[in-house]
Formats: sequence, C-alpha cells, structure tokens
Amino acid sequence: KECLDAYGVQAEQEKKLEVVMKQRMGATDKGIQSVKDYASQLQKVGVVGDEVQLAGAQQVATFLKSEKSVKTLMPALNNLAVQQKGVNVTTGDMVNYGNMFGKVLQGQTSALKRVGITFDAHEEKLLKTGTEQQRASTLAKIITKNVGNMNEAFAKTDAGKIQQAKNKIGDLKEEIGARLKPAIANAYQLGSKVMEFIVNNVLPAMDKISQAVGPTISSAFNTLSSTVMGVINAVKPVIEGIFNFIQQHSTIFSVIASAIGGIAVAVGVVL
Repeated sequence: KECLDAYGVQAEQEKKLEVVMKQRMGATDKGIQSVKDYASQLQKVGVVGDEVQLAGAQQVATFLKSEKSVKTLMPALNNLAVQQKGVNVTTGDMVNYGNMFGKVLQGQTSALKRVGITFDAHEEKLLKTGTEQQRASTLAKIITKNVGNMNEAFAKTDAGKIQQAKNKIGDLKEEIGARLKPAIANAYQLGSKVMEFIVNNVLPAMDKISQAVGPTISSAFNTLSSTVMGVINAVKPVIEGIFNFIQQHSTIFSVIASAIGGIAVAVGVVL
C-alpha cells in the first residue's frame, strides 16, 4: 500500500506538471521530461523530494510561458521552502510558494516582504518590467541573496542526511508501486467483469428460482400459520379459565398458603 501510495503521489504531480506546461506554454514531452529530470538532480543535492518539487514547479508554471523560467526558479523555490519549513517541506507548502512566486512575477512584490525577503529598487523594477526570463532570474537571485543555498546546506546536517535517505527510499517505493499498479488495475478489471457476470446472469437466475419456489414456500408458511393459530385458539379458553378461577378464589389460595407456612413453622419449632 505504501508503494502504491508513493507512486500515486509521484504520478499525480507529474500529470499536473504535464497538463499545465502543455496548456500554458505548449511544452513538448522532451521539455516536460527535462523539468522532471532537473527535480531528480536537485533532490540528490538537497532535502526536498522530487515529487514535492514538481508540486511547486507545476504551480509556478501556471504563471509562466517558458520551461526555462520554470527551471530557473526551482532551486529558489527549494531554498525558500527549506528556510521556512526545514526538512519537512510538503507538496502543499510548495504549491503555496509557487503561488507566491507567481504573484511576484506579476508585479506583486510585497508578497516577498511578507516572508522577510528584501530587495532593492533596481531589483523591484526588473521584477515588474523585465522580460519573463529577466523576472525569473531576478527573483531567483533575490531569494539566494536572502536565504543562501539553504536546500544544499540542510543536506549536510544529520536531519538532512536522514531526509535524503527517506527520499531515496521513497523513490524505491515509487518504482515498486509503478510495477504493482498495472497488476492491481487488471485485478479490478477482472473484478468488474465478475460483477457484470453476476448482474447479467446470477441475479436473473435467482429471480427465476424465487418466482418458482416462492409460492410453494408461501403456501407452506400459510398452512403452518393456520395450524399454530388453531392450537392457540383451542388452548386459549383453558388458559383463560384457569386464570379466571385463580382470580376468583385468590383469598382461598392466600389462606392455604398462610396455613402451609404456619404448619412449616410449627414443625420447625417441634423439631
């Protein structure tokens, strides 16, 4: 299950990246693959998993028109994310930072100030008036100037080395999951065919059996019910007579009970 889940996350982020890049920038399969490969390279030198990086890459790509700009910003996304979250960066975090980068690229430079990133007037002008590649390069330099190569620096710590190992294990799980997925899909298809066979063949057969046997069972049940009710109706007067007799002579039964109790006490005293 862990392997299938890991593969599912990776496949989801890759598909989002593919759709966004083709939609926004008319990217080719080769161009999309180059972004995936770059994420794998960055994972080897840092602590952010490639699937997490792809979440940020596809989000920032919604604001861009060039795959080159996406790759320019990926290291900066990683550095800011690690500076803010340490080794525990999630896909959700990267989506948020991707959105923030997108706003900055659209001229909303105040978004950087809210996370403590400073820049000068010249840099701000480039962010607002430069070409897409100039804006991307300027933003990447601003992030590096403020937080350094945080992603690579964390990879040298004990926590970072553990995270790198986890990322490698995650890659292995993804590979295993990728190989298991087709078998699971085939099993579900087989199950679907079995269900279809049951609906089309077994259930109609059960209906026919029910229609054939149902009246006989119903008749037998009615006969049994009539017999039981006959016995109940026959015994009912006797039971009611006994109950009425006890009610009418309750005083006598009380006297007899008291007398028996008195005799028992007397005998106990004599003994």
